[in-house]
Amino acid sequence: MRKIFTLFLLSLFFAVSGCIEIRDEFFLNPNSSGKVVHKAVFQPIDFNLNEQAQSDPEKEMLRAVRDELTKSEGVETWKDVSYERTDDDRILFKGTAYFKNLADLKLHNSGTHFSILIPQLQKEGPGTLMLKLEDKSSEKKADQTDTKKPLSEAEIEKQIKAQRSAYNRAKPMMLGMLSTFVIEQKYHLPGKLIRHANLKPDANGILHINLTGEKILSTIDELMKDDAWVRKQV
Repeated sequence: MRKIFTLFLLSLFFAVSGCIEIRDEFFLNPNSSGKVVHKAVFQPIDFNLNEQAQSDPEKEMLRAVRDELTKSEGVETWKDVSYERTDDDRILFKGTAYFKNLADLKLHNSGTHFSILIPQLQKEGPGTLMLKLEDKSSEKKADQTDTKKPLSEAEIEKQIKAQRSAYNRAKPMMLGMLSTFVIEQKYHLPGKLIRHANLKPDANGILHINLTGEKILSTIDELMKDDAWVRKQV
């Protein structure tokens, strides 16, 4: 049940932030330091509904840019920063962030952070490094034990039906809001690529990730239709 609930929350999270496009190009050093050329297009979310701020797009943009610079974590310094309004009235932010440790880097991205998959560069052996994207959402404490009472068949079926129903109700909203959602990442590694899994390299050995709203919903749809998978998560 925990994984299904997490999956459902993630789908809602991506829907809320669906108007964001993130394109990052990382240049990594062997000690896990480096820089990232960061580009983000987003619509600032102001739950305060301040009429004065809404009536001044320039102030809204400056506030959003300030947040990108000051609320990003693990950044030593920013260079080559620029920003502007797009034709659809979103904010386009560009900048190069320098960091000492890739694992500590958490870019603000209009408050979304996208820190579910944390990139880390680790030593695997003599002269060998490994780039990992760790799933922090599924980590458990070492002393955490499952003390839940086993569910009956009727209870399992009830929970499966409830989770599928909740997802189907939320899906129409997510379809519209995820239409412009994009995360693209490139990783320039500090050496020759020996092997890879999940991340796709180009002819120059640069690793690529491309995540879109369409892919997110397609993946969730397939999982939620898989009876064996859903039953295993309950």
